Parts: sequence; structure tokens; C-alpha cells
Amino acid sequence: VVIVTGINREIGANIAVAFANAGAHVVGVYYGEYERVAPIVAANPTIDAIEADLREVAENYRVVAYATATYGGVDVFIANSGVTVFGSIVDMTEDHWHQVFDLNMKGTYFGIQAAVKQMLAQGRGGKVVLSSSVTGVAAMGGASIYGTSKAALRHLAAILGVELGRDGINVNAVAIGATLNDRNLVGDPDYAANWARLSPVGRVGMPEDVADTVLYLCSPIATMVNGQTITIDGGWTHTSPTHAKALSLDFDGTMSLIRIGWQQVMHGVMHAALLPHYPDSDRLDSEIYTYIARSTGQPSIIQMAWVDEQVILHGGPARGAQAYLDLFSHAMRDRIDQKVASIHDDASADALMVPGARAFLHLLAYNDVRIALVSGTEHIHLLRESAALRIDHFFDAGIHGPGPHNPGFTKGDTMAALIDTYQITPGRFLSVGDGPVEIMAGKSLAGYSLAVASHEASGGLDDDKRHHLIAAGADAVVANLRNIHAFNTLLFSEE
Repeated sequence: VVIVTGINREIGANIAVAFANAGAHVVGVYYGEYERVAPIVAANPTIDAIEADLREVAENYRVVAYATATYGGVDVFIANSGVTVFGSIVDMTEDHWHQVFDLNMKGTYFGIQAAVKQMLAQGRGGKVVLSSSVTGVAAMGGASIYGTSKAALRHLAAILGVELGRDGINVNAVAIGATLNDRNLVGDPDYAANWARLSPVGRVGMPEDVADTVLYLCSPIATMVNGQTITIDGGWTHTSPTHAKALSLDFDGTMSLIRIGWQQVMHGVMHAALLPHYPDSDRLDSEIYTYIARSTGQPSIIQMAWVDEQVILHGGPARGAQAYLDLFSHAMRDRIDQKVASIHDDASADALMVPGARAFLHLLAYNDVRIALVSGTEHIHLLRESAALRIDHFFDAGIHGPGPHNPGFTKGDTMAALIDTYQITPGRFLSVGDGPVEIMAGKSLAGYSLAVASHEASGGLDDDKRHHLIAAGADAVVANLRNIHAFNTLLFSEE
């Protein structure tokens, strides 16, 4: 008889099915999301499901009592339930602490206690496996609460292995690495491909990999494996980190949403300028949108130079790029002023930023990365808007943008100067942005390019933007900056 907690998620579900296929009666524990559990129970007659809030001690005992009364005892207990919370220590609250430790540590501890009491009463030994994580093995910034809970579970397995071994109860843990599941795909639609490049075995972990390892630990051939933590990560924790040392960070659409909708405003300016002179008005909208998508990341003055060139090409008068830039700036002014005026604390600032942006900056600063803000938005506006969002202090490598002081500004030249100034070796420079310009510039300098394909209104994935960024050569594409654990693992994790 096997108890598996957390069967409403992929890893727990696969563990339950593996034991059922091996001939066990399985009591699967879930909390909410029964719609995910029902198909598993329907397809596997020897899997029984019970709902329980394992943060409550009494609920753990109720689960063990149910398994004992229904199936005659408990032989295996798999403590798989857990919750993840990531973020800088300065942003963590007491609620975050309890959210993680009440389930990951307290729930696991008292679930094991209830199961072990039953195993001892039966007198036939047993197996216990705890779900830990590579964040409990490797020190990762942004995982101060979650990683500590998982490290505690590793040590608990060692202590209980020593304490219970002579009673015939083996206790071990599995430290789970990057594993494909729904939650990870939300933060990174290319999760499998990205981890295939990082893993020594050339692929991402699957829930079945965890299930197979747990099944082994509970089998008769593993009786001498006790008090151990088995890492399931394809050897990733033994690899050298990328560890970026300097970073070029775009602003609008990558960090800031103050200028959300700028593409539509720019389209309006371009359309009004070109329509009187354009021979094929039906194609005009498409050509403007295509140009804006392709040129995102360029200084606005260069985009306006394209308008002036197109007007002249189609027989119109030359007005100069600055005239069109003035029209664009005027059209944007009121909406920018309103948003800046609405900011009065970090929370109201974060509402005008790409999800996860502030925590991402904290992660970079924690790892001693030189951060430069490099944007096609005019320098004077960058200074004002980054200060309004309360993030200007992060940019110790400067705030760089076009303006009278730097009329020849390009992102590529600015990145090259940063690499030279800070003596960055190949592979240690990171370019982060939502436009093809900064992605291509970063790659041309032997750097790593992380693309943010965020739908600015929803914070989810913008698939059109994603395709443009992949075509530009992005090494990885993410929907937003929420998944601090993934960024830490990708860029800074140490063995």
C-alpha cells in the first residue's frame, strides 16, 4: 500500500501511476484541482484519491488512517506535495515563509510521522521518499525560502535514515532538477529546448524520470540505499555556470510599461504622414506594422528617418526626422505624464512594469552583475521614467540612450563599449530585450541574448513577437520575468 501526496500535479501523478503499474494499491492525496485527478483515477483502478490540506497535522493522520482502514496498512510513503515561491529576500514576507514551510516542511514532517507510526505498528518495515530539489543542493539567489525548505528535507531524510534504519524503514530523498510541467511552460514556452541546451544529457527532465527513480528507491534492490539524496538533473549540478558579468537591458517592453501602446501611436504618426503620398493604401498598414516590428529597439529618431525617406520616395516633401519625432513625442506625452503621476510606491510602480522586472533586477544585483540600461528611447526620458519606477539605482553601468549628447547612439556600439570597459570575456555578456535590434547586437558580440516576448497588456506570451525574436537569434525566449528561479539557474547557479 503506497501513499503519494500531490497527485494533482505531473510528478505526483506519474509516481502514483508507476506504483499502480507495479501492482500496488495507491492512495493519492490532492488538494483542489480534482479535474486533474479524475482522469488518473478513472484510468487506474488501483489508484484511490483523497483530498486533504496537508498543512494541517490532523489531515496527515486522517490520510494514513484512511489508507490503513481501507487497504490494511501503509508500506510506502511518498512525500511529494510542495509549493514554490521565488523572489529577493527583501521582498519576502512572513506570509511567504508560512506558505512554503507550512506545506514543504511541516506537512512533510507530520505526514512522515503518521506513516512511520503505522509502519512501526505493523512491524514489517517500509519505505519513505521525500521530494527535495536542486535548489536544496545548489545555492541559488531568489530561492531563499524555497531552497532552504528543500535543503531541510534533504537533511531530514539523512536523519530519519539513521534513526529508522534498524526498524527496516529506508528513508531517502530525490533532488529534482529542471522538469517539464505545465507551471514551467507558463513561464517559458521553450522550456524543453532551453534546458536541452544546458543539460549534459541533452534533454529536459520528465516527470517519468522522477517516478522511475522513486520506484527504484522503494524496490527490494535498494535496501542499502538509506539516508541519501538522489539528484535527478542529468548531471546539470556538475556543470560550470554561465554566470553573466555584465548586462545590457532594454527599457520599454522589457522593464517598463509606461509607454505601453507606443507601437500604435507610432503607427498613427507614420500612417498620417505617408497616406497622402502612398500609391497603395491597402498595403500601407501592413508595411508600417512590419517595419515597426523589425525596427523595435532602434532609436526613435531612426524610425522617424524611415518615415521621412518613405515620404520623399513617394514624391512628398522632406520634413526631416526630427519633425516626425516631435509629433510622436507630443502624441505620447499626455499618456506618459498620467502614468508617471500615478506612481507613489513600489507597488504602483510594479503595476507599470513587465511582471517580475523588479525581482529580476534584484537577482542581477545580488550576483554582482554590472547592469546598463540601453534603450532607443531618448536619454532624457529614460532618466525620468526609470527614476519614476524606482529602479534607476540598479543601473551601475549607466543609462544609455540617444540625445543631443550622443547623436550617433547605437545599441551595438554601446554594448561593445561596455564589454571593453568592464573587460568582459566571451559568453559572460548578456543582452535582454524585446526587440530584434538588441538581440542581434548581443549575439554579434559573442554574448547571450535573452528575449522577452511579453504581451504588454496581459503579461503573457506575444507569439508574433516571439517569432521575430527567434528569427533575430535569441538564445532563449520568455513571456515575462516572473520565473526568477529559472533565470537564476540559467545564469548564476553554482555547483
